[in-house]
Amino acid sequence: MPSNQRPSPSIFKHKRVNSVPPASGVSRQPVHAFRGNSVPRGNRKLSALVDSGIFFSLGSAVNINAVALFHNLYGSRAATTDAVRDEVRTIARKGKPDNPGIQPAATLARNYFINSGRVAIHVVQASQSFAASLQLILAQLRNYEAARSALSGLRAASSLQKHAGEATLIALALTQSNVVILTNDSGASFVAGAQQPSIPSLHFADVLKELVCDSRGGVTATAAAAAFALACAVSDITSSAKPADAKAFLTCAFDDVGKTCGACDVS
Repeated sequence: MPSNQRPSPSIFKHKRVNSVPPASGVSRQPVHAFRGNSVPRGNRKLSALVDSGIFFSLGSAVNINAVALFHNLYGSRAATTDAVRDEVRTIARKGKPDNPGIQPAATLARNYFINSGRVAIHVVQASQSFAASLQLILAQLRNYEAARSALSGLRAASSLQKHAGEATLIALALTQSNVVILTNDSGASFVAGAQQPSIPSLHFADVLKELVCDSRGGVTATAAAAAFALACAVSDITSSAKPADAKAFLTCAFDDVGKTCGACDVS
């Protein structure tokens, strides 16, 4: 593949994913879908690679102006890939017939983060070594989804386009240091954590908790729980993947004496 050719999901169309082994030497403990694999939250020294589901979630949480809160907290630390950018733009343009709320959320995220340049876009170049990494990671993502579907008794839907964006984030993160992936997909969180070295990830509930904590009382747990409900509606976060008590999960534990939050570690 020429070094200046951008990766496309089509390069994986005829690859055999069953022959790709999972990453070795890592824990096989399940990752809770409402939480990433990195705790505590609030590490401002980490740059963040943002998946489309997080953009949609931020765009949906208009009751707390989550897009502005996120930018205030993450600023120039936030970035994404051209594959994720294209996914956000496609949903903003076309929407989804079975998810009417996602198009306005995607449109707000596109305009606020992507078209404005507030979030940096990494144009992923498909060098031979990078293409091999993408192929392996995509296979791991698809194998994870197939395994979950087998356990649930449901047939896995074709997800080539969906996983292409996540694969670019994970592959890019492997080339960087001090980085966290923000994603609502438990498979992406699991696969990121299974890499060598392991890549930390955070779910929107974690990000929302950071925003609550950073607001220092400006965003209540009640308002945050309502924002999380809006995000669940557009990001297809199922009831089994939510905290048992969203309001309690999103309550800030900031200590006026120590000036830190034990749950978020935001100072």
